[in-house]
Formats: sequence, C-alpha cells, structure tokens
Amino acid sequence: MTFFISNKLMKVIVPFFLCIFLIFSCKIQNENTDFGLIHKEYLENRKNLLPELRFEEKNFPVQAPNKNRLQKAADYFQQMSFDLGEFDQDQLNERNKNLLATLKYDVQMCTNFLKDGAYEWDPSFYNVGGILKSKLNNPNTPNLCDRLDYILNDFENIPAYYETAKSNFIKPSIKKTLLAIDKNSLGFHFLKNELMDSLAIAECMQFDKEEFIKEMDRSLIAIKDYVAFCNSLKFEYGELKSDVVFRDSL
Repeated sequence: MTFFISNKLMKVIVPFFLCIFLIFSCKIQNENTDFGLIHKEYLENRKNLLPELRFEEKNFPVQAPNKNRLQKAADYFQQMSFDLGEFDQDQLNERNKNLLATLKYDVQMCTNFLKDGAYEWDPSFYNVGGILKSKLNNPNTPNLCDRLDYILNDFENIPAYYETAKSNFIKPSIKKTLLAIDKNSLGFHFLKNELMDSLAIAECMQFDKEEFIKEMDRSLIAIKDYVAFCNSLKFEYGELKSDVVFRDSL
C-alpha cells in the first residue's frame, strides 16, 4: 500500500516541523549563550569575592579575608548555586556541560569554605611565608627578578594582612594556634634566609635591592608581631578547651 502526501498538505507540514526545529535550535542556542554569560560573570566575581582561594594564580596579591566581603560572597554563591541549577544540561553542548559541572563544584567548594569559617578559628590559615615561597618557586614565572618583583609588591600589603587576621578571630583552636606559630616562624626564617639568598644572586633592574630589603623588614616585623599575637592567644584561650575542643579535634 502506497502512501503519498499531497502538495497542499506538504506546504502545511514542512513549515510546521521547520518552525519546531528552529524554536528548539534557538532554545539550545540561547541556553548556551546564557551559560556563556554567567560563566564569564562568575569568573570575574569569584576572583574579586574570594581572592584567597585563587590557588591557580600564584602571583595574585596577598589579601586577607574581610568579613563584609565574605558576607557578600556567601550571598553571591548561594544565588549562583540556584542559578546553575536552572540550566538544562541536555540543551548544553559538551564543553558547557563540563564547565557547568566544574562551576557547580567550585561554588560548593567556596560555600564550604565560607561555612567552615577557618579564617575565624584557624590562625594557621594566615601564613604569608608560604604564599611568598610559592611565588619565589613559581615555575610559571621563569625570570627570578619578575618573581621577586611580585613579592616586593606584596610587602606593602602584609602588615594590613595580619592586622585583618587578628580582627577576624572568634575562639581560635589551640592546636591551630600552635601550628600558626610554627608556620609563621618558618615563614620568618624563609624571608631572612632563602629569600635574601635569591635576592643576592638576582640581577634586577626593575627595583632597588635596598628598597626590597627595607620593605621586607616591615613584613618581618608584621610576621614577628603575629607570632607574638598567636602566643597571646595560646594563653588567652588555653583555659577554654571545652569551648574549642570541637575545633581541636580537626
């Protein structure tokens, strides 16, 4: 039995299915376009709201968590988690599907960081020696003078970094306070020894070595003051073990 469709019916059916196809295609295109915009916006907001978690960019300036900024960050990541959940994965291309999964993971990591609040109870969270050491040994910046220049720019921020740290604490963990003393003492020695050795062998034109040493001395004072501050925390909270035991079990 042979079926055939009249020309008149074809003129109705073809535009109908073409219209459906175009609507579906436009919806897919719009979904990918919208995701591209939100992805770009997220990357920009992420680096401004939580610069302390920019592990992939070792040359990013030293910056301590600020409570007002972190509250804005918490609100933003909560909204972003909802927005990402609204995307239909079936209408995203393969690249955007992978990016969506990556963004969801990153949003969750940032949310966990903010909920955990380590910046309020873990003094070892603050350790510029470790940050500066990663910059000095950063393989992505082959030129030693460039690495030292990044570190010189950080020196200006380090006193404020530790002052902000001191203002953030709420019942710090005793174990983490002891760890902070050890870490920052090592950081102090890193600046005095390994960093100074690198400066001595570097042939740099972009800055004056005497200026570098002068700025470094200010950072050394800030680190030393922070170690003293942590020692005072040790004695202040040492008698409050019942209040911090849940932190010290970590």
